[in-house]
Amino acid sequence: MIQLGRAPNRIDLLTSISGVLIEDAFHTKIFTEMEGLPVFILNKELLIQNKRAVGRPQDVADLRELEGS
Repeated sequence: MIQLGRAPNRIDLLTSISGVLIEDAFHTKIFTEMEGLPVFILNKELLIQNKRAVGRPQDVADLRELEGS
């Protein structure tokens, strides 16, 4: 993982995550722009899949929010 900036304005760049295949992430990525730069982000379904695989207390709390929206 590469971290840019400092909390609370930090960005984490991940090259692999638990419970998600890179091929799936690549083929279903969401494109956006941040300050004119292209950024690809994980789709909601795979984010939920990752949060379930990791299962830390913060991930469980995140799941409640993600699955409720």
